[in-house]
Amino acid sequence: MGTVDNDKKVAAGIPQADHDAAVAAATELGETKGYDKGVAAGAAAERGRLQAIDDLAIDGHDDLVAKAKTDGWSAADTATAILKAEKTLRASELAGIKGVEADTGKVPAAPAAGDLGGGKKDDKPAAAKTDDELKADFAASPKLQAEFADVMDYCAIVRAEAAGKVRVLGQPAAA
Repeated sequence: MGTVDNDKKVAAGIPQADHDAAVAAATELGETKGYDKGVAAGAAAERGRLQAIDDLAIDGHDDLVAKAKTDGWSAADTATAILKAEKTLRASELAGIKGVEADTGKVPAAPAAGDLGGGKKDDKPAAAKTDDELKADFAASPKLQAEFADVMDYCAIVRAEAAGKVRVLGQPAAA
C-alpha cells in the first residue's frame, strides 16, 4: 500500500484519482441519503406536532391554535396557552353569573296561591273557600288575573293543590 500527501492509505493498485473520486461519490451519496432521511424525519416530526396541536384545539381558540402552528409552539406550550385562555374565559363567565345571581337575588319569591288575592286579607285558606269566594278573589286581584288565564284555571289549581295532586314549589304539601 502506498500513501498520499494527506496521509490517506490507498489500496495497492488503485490510482489516487479513482480513490478520490470513489470517496467523493460515497460522501455525496451519504450526505444525500442522510439529508433525505433528515428531511423525512423532520417532516414526520412536524406532522406529529401539528396533529398534537389539532388534538388540543377547543372551540373558540382557533386564533391561538393557528398561532401555535405558525410560530412553532410545542404541543405542551399550546396546551398551556389554551388552559390559560380557558381559565381567563371561565373567570369572566363566573363573574357574569355572579352578577346575574346578585341581580336576581333581589327579586322577591312568588307569593303562595292563597296569598295572591291582593285584596282584603282573610284568614281562610284558599282551599277552604267556595268557588264563589275563589271567583271573588280572582275578580278583585290583578296579580291572580296576571298569573292565571281565567278564573276557572285559578279554581282548578287551588282544588288540585288541596287534593295533593299538585304542589307549588317552596310550599309544603296540602294537608
